[in-house]
Amino acid sequence: SLLRRIINNENLVIENIAVGKITQTRCGVCYMQNIANGDLVSEVKYRLGNLDIDSLLEEFDLLDASDSKYNYLSNGEKKRFLFILTLIKDPYLIIMDEPYADLDDENKEVITKYLNSFRGNHIVIITSHIDIPDLIIDKEFTFNDLNWTDDEKEEEVNARGASYCLV
Repeated sequence: SLLRRIINNENLVIENIAVGKITQTRCGVCYMQNIANGDLVSEVKYRLGNLDIDSLLEEFDLLDASDSKYNYLSNGEKKRFLFILTLIKDPYLIIMDEPYADLDDENKEVITKYLNSFRGNHIVIITSHIDIPDLIIDKEFTFNDLNWTDDEKEEEVNARGASYCLV
């Protein structure tokens, strides 16, 4: 393989792992035997092998598009796909710009469910020009004419401009 030609080392190990029971997405795990931390390699392979990507693809209505190239997905499909990647990576800080744009009501509800589940364990910053139904917000800020205000009434926030939410 190309990787073996570039890294000409007998300790190079390349393993393929199938991710997902339905999609069987092939993932390559590369490491240097006798150099990489064996426990870490085992943990990575375990997590990949147990990643439930199929249920996420199904929940976000992307199972049929799982074989499509990213460039051929619609804007809404791309947004949902990127959100799934965020869920898999489980970062502490999540910044989302207009997360509900290009989504139908059903997918807005799914994203709201996950955003609400992040409360207490993550910092989520959302920019939005629309009211986000059922989203539990800890702090809301409004940016208008280079002045920040907080704790405004909902009507004032929607009438003035972009809203920035901390979930």
